[in-house]
Amino acid sequence: MSKDTDYIASLVEYTVAEDNERVDLEACLEVADRANSNKAECLEVIRSLTKCLGKSNPKVIVNTLQLLETLCKNCNMRFLYELNNKKLVDALLKVLTRRRDRAKYGTKASKTSNPLKIEGEDKVLFLIQLWADTFMMHQTEFRNIHDAYRNLRKDGVQFPERDPNQKMIINFQGQASPVFLAMESNFIVPSNNQGGPVTSQ
Repeated sequence: MSKDTDYIASLVEYTVAEDNERVDLEACLEVADRANSNKAECLEVIRSLTKCLGKSNPKVIVNTLQLLETLCKNCNMRFLYELNNKKLVDALLKVLTRRRDRAKYGTKASKTSNPLKIEGEDKVLFLIQLWADTFMMHQTEFRNIHDAYRNLRKDGVQFPERDPNQKMIINFQGQASPVFLAMESNFIVPSNNQGGPVTSQ
């Protein structure tokens, strides 16, 4: 690892640390600046996020998701394309294992479910739906995201209600999504349920 990648890994871990009640915006924007600077640093940010999502501490996972959402709102196209990284998508899906099992196999939720785990699951569903909607006309470039979205719906996982303002969240310079066009035209977009809210929610 170079000094730059070591610093990025340390910066991400510092930003999402368990002791942080919420992620610090200034630290988030520094991570965004690093991700926007060049491909190597962008990939290191993705690697660091993926690693943090694999932690067992639900507070670290929630903070990592807050950072990831903030990066989506503040990073360039190179970073947005890297959201399709297979290891990142798999790490996000792993957070949803309990929710997916409940939907697919009828497993009941535990009465002692950790609120932070529920918050993390909700945030993952929000992000995956937001990305699937935003990148709908670019499914080849974002195949892992779209496959994850379709499979979750197939398993009966309930997604959060869509917000008509969500098209403003990501500055994606691609073909406009028909989901957003439909919402603007006051059409109802079919779904099991229908993502949510430049910082994280």
